[in-house]
Amino acid sequence: MTDRTLERSTAPTYINPSANKRRTNDHLLVSSKRNKVIGDKVNIYGNSVERSQGTGEDDMVRLNDEMKETFKKITLFPVATASAGGVPNVTPIAFVLLVADDTVWLADNFMKKTLANVTENPKAAIYLWEPESKKCFQIKGDVTVKTQGPDYEKMKTMVQEKKPGLPAKSLLEMKITEVFECNPGPDAGKKLL
Repeated sequence: MTDRTLERSTAPTYINPSANKRRTNDHLLVSSKRNKVIGDKVNIYGNSVERSQGTGEDDMVRLNDEMKETFKKITLFPVATASAGGVPNVTPIAFVLLVADDTVWLADNFMKKTLANVTENPKAAIYLWEPESKKCFQIKGDVTVKTQGPDYEKMKTMVQEKKPGLPAKSLLEMKITEVFECNPGPDAGKKLL
């Protein structure tokens, strides 16, 4: 492992830009028509966001066009987490953004159990169901909790512009690690990515 790559941890990473001086490999591929990469910024739904730093390309999973189209049509996302002891929690979250083909942002406005769970066990799953097209996917990934820094500040601004008064206490950044089919039938539960 090179010193430009961060090791994976079983605990969530709290990002403190002033304390965390290590840089990691840049990886951001945005091919959605609504999202464009411009230098070190990415234009997401009309908002300019700094490119995020990743852990390397070896373990990244990038959503394909069909999955991204399904993601764009959804307005409320069931998000599942589990405590270290395996106690599950599912909560609907409206502010969920696909900021890159391999990265999802979730805004923490009122999280209690979800935040406690990803603090103990930094994994999450998001259920995508789009009834018009009958597309259904489950996205799993590793979660990093951010309470400061450029990504957090951008998310907080976006949340407060959309719904003034929401606290936007933290940003949960999920790096996608697996995608599964979840429509009923013989392919239900099949790993797609």
